Amino acid sequence: CLFSLSALGARTYVRRLACRLALPAERGLSGLQLAILILPFWLSALWQLSRHGISDSIPALTFQAGLLACAVTDVEREWLPDSLTGPLILLALFASPLPGYIITPVMVMTLCLLLLIALGLFFVPSVSSLLPGRGDIMLWLALSAWSGLAGNLLFLFSLVAGGLTLLLTRRDHTPLGPWMCLAGTGLIPVTTPAHQLLTRFIHTLLS
Repeated sequence: CLFSLSALGARTYVRRLACRLALPAERGLSGLQLAILILPFWLSALWQLSRHGISDSIPALTFQAGLLACAVTDVEREWLPDSLTGPLILLALFASPLPGYIITPVMVMTLCLLLLIALGLFFVPSVSSLLPGRGDIMLWLALSAWSGLAGNLLFLFSLVAGGLTLLLTRRDHTPLGPWMCLAGTGLIPVTTPAHQLLTRFIHTLLS
């Protein structure tokens, strides 16, 4: 129920934002499409609960709900507003199961990006927060803060999945955010083992 409310709230939020900016109406997500989109997040949440229990899963479930909201807004209008990705970054930095020395580089990148955004506000209108591209970077930073090196694999997966989607649908563009969110929610229950396995693999390649 909470995941459904997160999805419906995100859809309502982005539609109201489009009306406020006087943007042309587009065909939005139907109830069935929302249910199909929610299903992977719901299954991953059950997996998280079965592995870690309720008390240890609250931060992860909250992060998954945020990823679901981002996926909905990106599918709905290909937007990833800072009002969704910003809190996800903060939540990931404070609640990630990985040690601090792994998350520190992500913190530095996040601070640099936020500084550039703050400087850009003096030169561009407020609508710039909805421009394509930056939202994907913010989402990737949030996933990297939670999953460490595995965040790079999530970004690579989203590029491959997006490319295949373009080939199959013959469209000229496709959002990457939903693919990153789907891969991220699947990784959350096994964040620490996945990071350890990837780190060991990289050390083996470099040695």
